[in-house]
Amino acid sequence: MVDIPNLVIIGAQKAGTTSLSAALAKHPDVFMSNPMKEPTYFFPETALIQRMKRYDVTTVATRAEVLAKVMKRGYSNERYFCEASTDYTIGQVAQKYDIPQRMKQESPDMRLLYIVRNPFERLMSNFRHIAKQTHTTSLIALLEDPKLGENMILTSCYGRQLAWYFKHFDSATVHILFFEEFTRDQNTELRKVYDFLDLPTPSQDIEPVFENKSPKIEVDESMRISTQVYDRVMNDIEFFKVFSGECGEKWDLSAETWCR
Repeated sequence: MVDIPNLVIIGAQKAGTTSLSAALAKHPDVFMSNPMKEPTYFFPETALIQRMKRYDVTTVATRAEVLAKVMKRGYSNERYFCEASTDYTIGQVAQKYDIPQRMKQESPDMRLLYIVRNPFERLMSNFRHIAKQTHTTSLIALLEDPKLGENMILTSCYGRQLAWYFKHFDSATVHILFFEEFTRDQNTELRKVYDFLDLPTPSQDIEPVFENKSPKIEVDESMRISTQVYDRVMNDIEFFKVFSGECGEKWDLSAETWCR
């Protein structure tokens, strides 16, 4: 029996984590946190309980109660107990709460999955989500917000995010997926995940799962970014390749596409 998560999809936000978790949950040896997929179990307990209250979960007061009431419903001794909290790679959360260190200390055999997409498309998708809630009409203006904008930029800086985790995890315990490849051929990418987790590949492919699917992003003037933001993300991509060895297949990274 696994007491706490030993497999975490750490992000990236707006990069297919919901589809990945739903597809992975179809494997008989993987249990996905239920009923809450993104409980942020490895937050400090005070922050964890505050998060539960924001989601109107008022029946928990301790980490143990979070496990029992919002994470392990239906668990039946699967080899992997997984959660998929994208907060772990949003902004400076990993650094602020020492998330990688907590994970390694509390679950020494932890494995991590990190699915990423074109970082500029991730910014656009993030913007579109926020715009629905705030009626913001310009991405370039939103990114100038010292808190929200900076969080959005850092969430697209995959190299910086990974750097915090590789201080405590080695390459054998972190698997990077690319959103573009995953959406094109889920079963091929899942077989790579099964190999990474040393799990048997099911005899039959799964029916592809697409959760929270958003329409193809068409870049208009409201979605363009400044050259300063563009340069920050491009510099991080070189850093990211230190960990991944590559960028996503066919990422359009041209300034002509993304900059105002």
